[in-house]
Amino acid sequence: MANDNSVTKVPALERGLDVLESMHTQESALTLTAIARRCGRSVSELQRVIACLHNRGYLLRDVTGAYRVSSKIFRMGQACSPFQDLLVHAWAPMRQFAGQTGQSVHISVLSEDQLLILANVSGSGYLQLGVAAGSTHDPIMSASGRVLLASMDGKELVGFLKRNKVSAQRAGPLQLRLGLIRRRGYELVPSHLYRGLFDLALCAPAQEGLLVAAVACSYLRPRQGLQGQQMPAPSRLLRKLRQCAGGISAAFEPQTIACEEETR
Repeated sequence: MANDNSVTKVPALERGLDVLESMHTQESALTLTAIARRCGRSVSELQRVIACLHNRGYLLRDVTGAYRVSSKIFRMGQACSPFQDLLVHAWAPMRQFAGQTGQSVHISVLSEDQLLILANVSGSGYLQLGVAAGSTHDPIMSASGRVLLASMDGKELVGFLKRNKVSAQRAGPLQLRLGLIRRRGYELVPSHLYRGLFDLALCAPAQEGLLVAAVACSYLRPRQGLQGQQMPAPSRLLRKLRQCAGGISAAFEPQTIACEEETR
């Protein structure tokens, strides 16, 4: 995995990067031997490197002694691309949604099999609902989490279910729900926490599908708004939330530069 054309070589650092690069897409935890095999190195070469990565919080070790990548790199990445880019590009579409609907909107990603809230933009309505940035939630129980799970391919989802020991009795209904989300492209459900609260969420893929985030709106649906005005209908919120997600995704697309055809 190391670049043989490097001008300056730092063997220990290269071994550490080999470990992280070989494990970042791995769904399940790996033993030291399995990691060495994936990296094309010996166990003795990686033993101290992996111990160091574990001590520094880059790797997590389970009760069997196997390792998987932690969210430390992700947390560091919030201060740089691509996660900082995601937030930078998300602010304007999220503010536009909040301004047009009066409802709050938040954006989240999966981190260590948990739903992590990256940011929240408050609405302009009389009553504002928001989700705390930095908070984590069970993705199976949340609308945003389920749309992110629905975006996984089969192997990724199976890995998630195995890591989190989701029983067959629970996995069956979940799979059916995820299938519905895939078909219609969003999740809209009453909140499992509060009566009268509804959660609407959908995906906002960015950077050619390499990064998937969820944008969501949690809203109350009373009989009437202030001064007799009706609150926004779910269909209008869905349309505006799709525009918000589309704006975030479009911000990552390369700009086309028009140029005149060269004449001879």
